[in-house]
Amino acid sequence: GFSKYCLVPGEILKIHRHALWEIPDGVDYEDAAVLDPICNAYKSIAQQSKFLPGQDVVVIGTGPLGLFSVQMARIMGAVNIVVVGLQEDVAVRFPVAKELGATAVVNGSTEDVVARCQQICGKDNLGLVIECSGANIALKQAIEMLRPNGEVVRVGMGFK
Repeated sequence: GFSKYCLVPGEILKIHRHALWEIPDGVDYEDAAVLDPICNAYKSIAQQSKFLPGQDVVVIGTGPLGLFSVQMARIMGAVNIVVVGLQEDVAVRFPVAKELGATAVVNGSTEDVVARCQQICGKDNLGLVIECSGANIALKQAIEMLRPNGEVVRVGMGFK
């Protein structure tokens, strides 16, 4: 659940006073909790990339960052929006991704991700990959599938 208050000793965590935002009255904690992934998805496509309407986008990862990135890509005018996930995403997250605007899904557990994304978008057409999984193999695949001078925006960060 969501706690209303949290005590964090100052010796452990120092945060600049402008880095914290008070949740306004009338905004539920559940609604406020999704602001972080929504803002990161927006920033990755609208501010960090050179994305233009009419381009194709591959989103790697089916968590909140990935699913919000699908929506941002759709809103901003992407033509093909390909979502890459794993076998455990087939039953629930792939259908949600399609409902949110994905035009294709790729199962990284059973398909050659690079070949399949290039087949959908065109071998020299893919200019933007939003990497939301944090997996090192995903970063390698993202670089391999891009056209020359394409770009990867890495939103997810792994620990290895």
